[in-house]
Formats: sequence, C-alpha cells, structure tokens
Amino acid sequence: MGLSATAYLPQAVQEHIHAPVRWWLPDTRPESIVTLATPVRGSNGDAMRIGGLPPELKPNALRDLGRGLYEQQLAKRLARLEKHEPERARVILAVNSYEQAAYLASGVAQADGLNHRVCLLVKKPEKQNYEEHLPAHVDRMVREELKEFPDRGAILIAPLAVIGRGLNIVVGTRSAVRDIYLCVRPVLSIEDTDWLHASVNAAGFNTLPAAGSDEPLAVLRAASEASWKQLTKILRSPARFSNMDHDLRKELVAGMLVLLIQLAGRARRGETDMTLHIVDHSIHDKKFSSDLATIIEQIYRDWTPEQRDVMNELYGQALQAFLTYAGLDRETL
Repeated sequence: MGLSATAYLPQAVQEHIHAPVRWWLPDTRPESIVTLATPVRGSNGDAMRIGGLPPELKPNALRDLGRGLYEQQLAKRLARLEKHEPERARVILAVNSYEQAAYLASGVAQADGLNHRVCLLVKKPEKQNYEEHLPAHVDRMVREELKEFPDRGAILIAPLAVIGRGLNIVVGTRSAVRDIYLCVRPVLSIEDTDWLHASVNAAGFNTLPAAGSDEPLAVLRAASEASWKQLTKILRSPARFSNMDHDLRKELVAGMLVLLIQLAGRARRGETDMTLHIVDHSIHDKKFSSDLATIIEQIYRDWTPEQRDVMNELYGQALQAFLTYAGLDRETL
C-alpha cells in the first residue's frame, strides 16, 4: 500500500481535515499574492542556477546572481515601487543560510548602478570568516534588529528559515515589504531528521479511521506497519532530489510550499499585496520532471476534493498563486 495523497499535506493540515469546527479565514482577494518566475541571465544568456551546484562553486555563483539580480531586476522594480508604493518599496532576498546570504549580499553590493541600501541579516554581531570580503556599505543586522529594517535599507538578504518564522517588518500596521525573491532552492532532503520523523508519523496517521474504531489494537498495528513501510521507503530511496522516490519528492515539495505560503502571509500584514519571485533556475528546470510546477500539478491532482477544499480554506489566494504559477486552474481540475 502506498502513501495516500493526504501524506502530501503537512501534519497540521491533515488534522484540520477531521476538525469539527473550521475557524480559519482564507484570503479571498484576487491576485493579492502572485508567484512569478524571475530568472537572472548569466554572461552566456542562460538562466542562472544555484541549487545542485557543487559547494565549492556556490560562493562565486551567489555573488554573480546577486549582481545580476540587482542589475536586471531589482533596480527597475524598486524604482517602480518608489513611484507607486513608496511606503512599501522594499524587498527581501531569501537564501538557505547566513553564509549564502553574505555571498549574495556581496554581489548585490557590487552591482553596477547600485542606488539602494543593502541590509544583511547575520547570525552574530561579530563578523564571520565568510563575511571577510563583504563591502563596507552593507548594513549588517542581527535578528533582534529586523524591525529597524524599514529605516535602514531597501534590500534585506536573509535565510529563508529565519525570515519565514520571524518576519514582522511593518510600518504602522502594514507590511513594509512588497516583494520576496527566492534566490536559492530550499533544501529538500529526506536525510533531514525532523522531516523523516514527520513523514513516518504521517504514514501511520493516515491509516487511522476518521470515525474511530472498536478495535484499537488492530488500528495501531496497521498504523505501525504503515510507518515502518514508510521508513523503509525513505531509507531505500536515493537522496538526490531528481532521483528519489516520486512520493517522497511530493512530500518534500508540499512542505516547502507551506513554508513559502506562510512566508507570503507574513509579508502581507495589514491586508497588503505581495509578489513572490522565484529566481533560482534549478526550481524551474524541467529535466527529470523534478521542477516545482510539475510537482505542484502532481500533488494537486492527487488531492481528493475534500483535501482541496481544506487547503483552499486554509490558504486561499496563496494556494491559487502557486496553482497559477504551475499553469493550473483549480475550478476546472
């Protein structure tokens, strides 16, 4: 028996499926959240990618991406925001670690025609080794100073996990950030201990009958067997994303989508609009059918009508933004 489609929902969402009272409110304003592919072109004209590169190549690739992102996209976008939404003319560039953030910031700060202040979220006040070549005009700030970003800069570069959990950058009651740029594909690893535990737990959870059972021992035995089967699948699967078991890829991407949806929601304090730009070409690369759009379509088609309703109630226009990005129309599927 394979995993049910419910396994592609986060654990908290699975529990809502059986909740007797649904108290959450979706965001129903059309196009209040937009997801766009925003590539940066290298000197050879190809879209630049970070995900999948060997570790030793990423520092220079991130510097090049940062420089190109400002020159090709950010300079024009910020100028437009300054004209039409001056109170929100700020952007966040998201990566996977503080070290990646420093390399990206170095590139942005050395872009031709730089006309905006650059802020870098750092782990500690003391400079780290990977920050040695950081230009002096990059404003370093620790997490406790995030609320000061609107007064200190227009471009904030930070790890996705930190920003996703703690973004509270406002002017008054409205979000001070208009756009978020996903510059590096989030880490999608079946070797992550937290994810492994959650996946194995979800496999057992999915076998539990919604209406309960008069044979609890049999139910627990079935849940245990499903969990062990899931653990075996994970341990036997190749770790490389493009080669791993398709069901596991869907689970990983489903978790990433919820993280991005939550990030988008945090950037919309005060019922503001926002745009999520997906920059890293490795997220769009259709080789091996491991691109984000293809997997979103696979996940969405696997959901039952009830599961689709739950996700729509929970995430509203945020979900629609990703379906539109994937070329899907939820009204006709």
